[in-house]
Amino acid sequence: MRFSYTTEIEAAQRQFIELTDRALALDPHEPYAIGMKANVLIFEGRFDEAVHQAKRALAISPSDAFLLLLTARVFINGEQSAEGEQTIRSAMRLNPFYPVNYLAVLGDALVHQGKTSEALEAFCELVRRNPNYISAHLHLAGLYSEAGKLEIARQEIAEVLRINPSYRVSMAGSFYLSSDKSRKQAFLDALRTAGLPE
Repeated sequence: MRFSYTTEIEAAQRQFIELTDRALALDPHEPYAIGMKANVLIFEGRFDEAVHQAKRALAISPSDAFLLLLTARVFINGEQSAEGEQTIRSAMRLNPFYPVNYLAVLGDALVHQGKTSEALEAFCELVRRNPNYISAHLHLAGLYSEAGKLEIARQEIAEVLRINPSYRVSMAGSFYLSSDKSRKQAFLDALRTAGLPE
């Protein structure tokens, strides 16, 4: 839904919510279901509730790498990025052969804390492993744009449009979930400066 893998976004969101609620009805203490509920709450803009549910899930199952990944994203979106970084690093230790999306979460946690050089390293490593990971290119474009390195930022936007020629600022806005509206606006403005079409 967030990354425009489907054009039926509203239907996908409804199904996500329905399946999550069904899982919780079957077992209100199932940690994956609680973690998914936290993500549902993020989509609904209920960030404080989402963070509470993420912590509840981790209290039940604190050593599950996937659950740590799932909840790290919630912490970052809820502007608890230091906790998000700690959580995703724990996931990486538990799963040393982690897939590339772990790097995406780590990079995002670092960006939210202003750790720009470390974030660049994470996203560069991600695109080295998977050149078609669109959100990594978007983050790199935003970071380079904010640093005034517009030529490199435009190269990253070119990669975004290579992967998806119809990608637009509005689509980036749908994937960037944060309780801090000014942070989101700054990111979208940086992408505009780098040349992402409206």
